[in-house]
Amino acid sequence: MSNLKDLGMPAFKAGGMPMIELQSYSLFVGGLVKEERHFSWQEILAMPKSTVNCRLTSVSGWSVRADWEGIQWNDFFRQILVDSIRREVVEF
Repeated sequence: MSNLKDLGMPAFKAGGMPMIELQSYSLFVGGLVKEERHFSWQEILAMPKSTVNCRLTSVSGWSVRADWEGIQWNDFFRQILVDSIRREVVEF
């Protein structure tokens, strides 16, 4: 959200920013996957990043076009084995 602050756009946080211990952080993926998996913070940082220029529009009436960087869902899904029964639901 610092991107929005730098552009002079309002940024709201409900309840403040959570404190996360990055050394012990683990993202758990389960459900419609063939094998449950945990990702460490370092594994997430090592995933390929993409940059997309697009508009972020708020329901409160403001919008901003900017470059946004992160892990695309397609790249993330390559790291897990999605259950083939429901594969058509999650493929892009």
